Amino acid sequence: MRCQDLKFIDALKKLPDSRDNRGKRHSQVFMITVVIMAILSGRSRVSSIHRYIKNQIDWLRTVTGFHDADTISRAHLPRMLAKVDWHCYQRSKNDPLTTE
Repeated sequence: MRCQDLKFIDALKKLPDSRDNRGKRHSQVFMITVVIMAILSGRSRVSSIHRYIKNQIDWLRTVTGFHDADTISRAHLPRMLAKVDWHCYQRSKNDPLTTE
């Protein structure tokens, strides 16, 4: 993976994950990353994004470095994305995507 990609993923790792620890089955960082990749690939609906993740899971694991990541269910995808603190993400975009 390129250096810029790692910096992006490292920046996402800094975002808070407000989900209950008892039910975390999917990495928030992985899911945000692959949803962004799906959107950049022309997917815009939840069902299309889900199919992209399901069909590309092996490649997505490789390029993101999340080798144990699994496909999220179609029903759970919008619920998980709804819990992301997008305002925190927006604030972090103002900072350079660098690791400390």
